[in-house]
Order: sequence, then structure tokens, then C-alpha cells
Amino acid sequence: MWNESKNLLRGIHVSVKIAKTLALASSALLAFAACANGGANDDQDRSDSGQSMSQEQTGDQDRDDRDERDGEGERDGDDQSGAKVESQQDATGGAALEATAEGAAAAAEAALAALTGQADNGVVIGEDYDFERGSWDVDVLGGETVYEVIVTADGARVGEQDAAEREDMDAANASVSVADAIDAALAQVQGDLDSVSFDDGVWDVSINKDRMENEVRIDPASGNVMNTQQEREED
Repeated sequence: MWNESKNLLRGIHVSVKIAKTLALASSALLAFAACANGGANDDQDRSDSGQSMSQEQTGDQDRDDRDERDGEGERDGDDQSGAKVESQQDATGGAALEATAEGAAAAAEAALAALTGQADNGVVIGEDYDFERGSWDVDVLGGETVYEVIVTADGARVGEQDAAEREDMDAANASVSVADAIDAALAQVQGDLDSVSFDDGVWDVSINKDRMENEVRIDPASGNVMNTQQEREED
């Protein structure tokens, strides 16, 4: 009986040891699993952090590229703008648009160029200088139409169009041109050229000098000065 009790106690003791061993093994397995999971999470965090840094670097590079392209675009725009202004000045004479024979000639050339395709065989029949704007209003006969072209240092613009009259035709067919009439009048009176027009069958050139307006009439056939009249300029 005593032996049986001893054997029973020994079996219980062994069972307790086995249970403790299993518990320790289970704890070890749980700790190992936790460590493995933590390492995986760290790897994932490092991967996510690396991707975030890569995305930020890519974004910074994209912004740098855009800034560089924008800077180049602004420089290109400045160059294009400068070229445009220069081409306009070349076409119109730029600063040459003054109250002189040269200014009138530059304005006439620009006006004819502006009418390319509309009045390819146009003839300048009158010019009027605007002292306030520093521009010329040029009348050009093209076919049976008179075109008004406003010429400034920035370009030429076609304005009003009117049906030609008999006097307009006579001006275009005169032996003495607008440019010739201007030269003849300025040789008679040296001053600021105001206007030239064809009135009553003769060229009428207006020249301002010493606050006096001088009307010089030029024969359209010979180019000779017919007479000169003076009156004080209006304030």
C-alpha cells in the first residue's frame, strides 16, 4: 500500500515537471514570435520611411525642374518681347517718326506696308502729324478707296476707309508726289512739318515756325512754290 502511494506521488511530481517545462517552452515560443513580429514591423516602418523620403526627394526634384523651366520660359518671353518691339521699330522707323521730311517718309513707307494685300499699288496722297501723340495719319489711295493709316513708333494701324473723290485721284496722278512737295516747301520755310494735303488742285504744305503757321502752296506739275501765307498758331 505504501509503495503504491509512493509511486503515485512520484507520477504526480513528474507530471508537474512536464507541465512546467511545457509552460516555459510556450513562453519562449511566444517571446520569439513577438520578437519576429516586431522585427517585421521595424522593417516595414523602415521601408515606409524610405519610400516617404524617396517621394519627398522626387517631389523636391520635380519642383526644382518646374522652377528651372519657368525661369527659362520667362527669359524666352523677354527675348521674344524685345524682338517684337525691335521689328516694329524697324517697320515704322521708330524714333524717326518726327515732324520732318524724314519722319513723313518713314510714316508713308510704314502705311504702305500695312496695306499689303489691301492696296498693293497704293499712293500716299496726304499726311498729318499729331504733335501730342508723336504720330502720323497717312492717307493712301488704293483703287477707289482712301485708307487712313495711323503710324506710331509701335506700329501702323489701318483706320477709316472712304470712297475716293475726284481730287484724291488728281493727287495720286500728280507729277509731283507728296514727298517732292514736302521737300520744296521745307526749302522755302525751315520749321516743323505739320501736314500736307491736295486742296483746290495744288499741294498745300503746313509748316510751323516761331509760333507761326506757314501755308506753302506747291504746283503739282512743276514743284515750284506758288505762294506762302502766314498766320499765328492757335494756343
